[in-house]
Amino acid sequence: MLAALLGVIPNLLGMGSDYLAGKRELKQVQMAAELAVTHAVTKANLSMAEAGQAQDISWAQQQTKNSGSSWKDEYWTIVLSIPAVMSFVPMMSPYVVQGFEALSTTPDWYQTVLLVAISAAFGVQVWKKVKP
Repeated sequence: MLAALLGVIPNLLGMGSDYLAGKRELKQVQMAAELAVTHAVTKANLSMAEAGQAQDISWAQQQTKNSGSSWKDEYWTIVLSIPAVMSFVPMMSPYVVQGFEALSTTPDWYQTVLLVAISAAFGVQVWKKVKP
């Protein structure tokens, strides 16, 4: 009987060894799969960043091209200069203050749209910082 028990022990050890080898192989496969997913996500993020940069460059080139025949930046320069000039004329200063007070009561969306429009006229990409 003891001989029969001793004969079973190598089989049990072999099964335990096979089980551990299987667990080790499974762990390696899982780690390889996780690494592949991480590589894919990183590659996708890099690709999206490159596409975004290409769009930014394209937008800037288009803005530069369009600004040659546009009066938007000159218009906003004049509009923005008026309150600055009026501030130096004593009887006009109160109107500048009242104007800015009135502007501060407008809805936030209007102020944001105004900021984006003026910034776009000067070629500044503000909406990236404004949008949520």
